[in-house]
Amino acid sequence: MIGHGAGLGSSGYPHIEKRKTPPDDTLKPNQVIAVECYLAEEGSPQAVKLEEMVLVRDGKPEPLAPDMPHDERFLS
Repeated sequence: MIGHGAGLGSSGYPHIEKRKTPPDDTLKPNQVIAVECYLAEEGSPQAVKLEEMVLVRDGKPEPLAPDMPHDERFLS
């Protein structure tokens, strides 16, 4: 899963998944999408899933949370 819709619906539509055919639809202004990142070392039982809420706009998307601090070592 790369991302999914967030809002009043219970299904999280649209689901954005690499292994499935994308929905025959378009994102519309004012939709909220949760963008996901799953990190784990191969073979390890430990992992972390991060999710960022993004507001779809006509132009650049707008993150709905303040900038989160991060450890620079994870970016190298």
